[in-house]
Amino acid sequence: MEITIRNTYATVKGLPDELQKVKEALTYKSESAKYTQLYKNYKWDGRVKLYAEKPFGLVIAPGLDRFLFEKLGDCFTVIDQRVKLQPDGKFWDVGFTLRPYQEEAAIEAIRGQRGIILVPTAGGKTVIAAAILKGFKDYRSVYIVHRLVLLRQVKLVLEESLKETIGILGGGSMDVNHRVVVAMIGTLYSKGTSNKEVAQWLEKVQVGIIDEVQHSGAKMYAKTISMMKDMSVKIGLTGTIPEDEVSALRIRGAMGEVLYTVESEELAKDGYVIMPRVRMLHGTWDVGLKEKLKGVNWYKFGAEREAWDMVRNFGLVNNPFRNNKIAQVIKAYRGKGETGILVIVDLLEHGKLLSELTGEQFIFGNSDGRNDTYDDFKSGKIPVLISSPILDEGIDITGIKVVILASGGKSKVRLLQRVGRGMRKQVGKYSCDIVDFYDEEINMLKKHTEKRLKVYRDEGFIIEEE
Repeated sequence: MEITIRNTYATVKGLPDELQKVKEALTYKSESAKYTQLYKNYKWDGRVKLYAEKPFGLVIAPGLDRFLFEKLGDCFTVIDQRVKLQPDGKFWDVGFTLRPYQEEAAIEAIRGQRGIILVPTAGGKTVIAAAILKGFKDYRSVYIVHRLVLLRQVKLVLEESLKETIGILGGGSMDVNHRVVVAMIGTLYSKGTSNKEVAQWLEKVQVGIIDEVQHSGAKMYAKTISMMKDMSVKIGLTGTIPEDEVSALRIRGAMGEVLYTVESEELAKDGYVIMPRVRMLHGTWDVGLKEKLKGVNWYKFGAEREAWDMVRNFGLVNNPFRNNKIAQVIKAYRGKGETGILVIVDLLEHGKLLSELTGEQFIFGNSDGRNDTYDDFKSGKIPVLISSPILDEGIDITGIKVVILASGGKSKVRLLQRVGRGMRKQVGKYSCDIVDFYDEEINMLKKHTEKRLKVYRDEGFIIEEE
């Protein structure tokens, strides 16, 4: 078989039986298929195909070639038509001293030119990005973020480190007339398909850095990246890759292999972050979920989704016993004079309930005076902050000493992002508590809790069950 790799796609050519093996290797059953109307109506078999059939062969994401070698063996001839850019040797000259692992990550990214850098929250991913952009100082570049709140934060860091004006695309701004542009993915996609100036600029981008690359498996990313036909360097930054195979393969296809990894435990050992203590609190906050679930028609389409919505509503969000326990935890920390207490919820309704119960401030995506609130929280003027997932990724807020996880859940990616909020070092900060709750009223909640505990154990965190 022959694989020809280009910047935005690759083609596989071979005999029919060879191509059939490739199709089978790149076909997976979707875990979420059962929740869709197409699956219910027998219009989709629930399988995800990570390829497209064309008359000239199969089209795949350019980063899947290594995966095919792993699955099918070394039976391919590779024609790599991607251009390697010539870096500048002074990547380290970003205005401050790089930590050893940051320097190593930048070196691997500049050498490999395509792939993923795995650095946990609080590891300074934007600093690594600055070093990479410095290394490719002669090339047009884009730094892609997925949330509006990160645009100007990243712009300021890059301007300070690179000593040049950084363009911005998103949040009502459209300035792409600079070597480096920080862009929000949604704006990048919409303007790339509707604005001539942005479309022409996109075609000439040569270096792309994608922040929180675990999101890059989404179609919007694939379509946007496909517009950047000259992009030879693609580096993804994240703390962890999703566990489900389809998502991981999509990210691998879009970005390439993992080039460099550093673990939280290693950063803590070297004194760069604080290793947290996990307090897993046991208690009785049963609300009769088994009885409530008897009303679910398990033969109806969407029954599992209906059951989860019911469990989350009664077992987590509107659970007065569990919410009172959260309030007691906040009160106990405040009684010790503690500040920097962050309570994270998934739903606005939950945040509002806890705010009313505790009298503490709740902040979410459209909150008025959000930046002032962040500053007051950093300084300790606001000792407790209840937050929606707006703080999960990227936002640099120091001074967090306690993270209270109010929403349960089972996502490893989201959990580590939230724990990472409290791992940042700061003068006068020597410890960090992660407060979690052992939900076990029904098997669904118990399994979620056990998954979180496994993540804590795997990361080497100290766990105290109370």
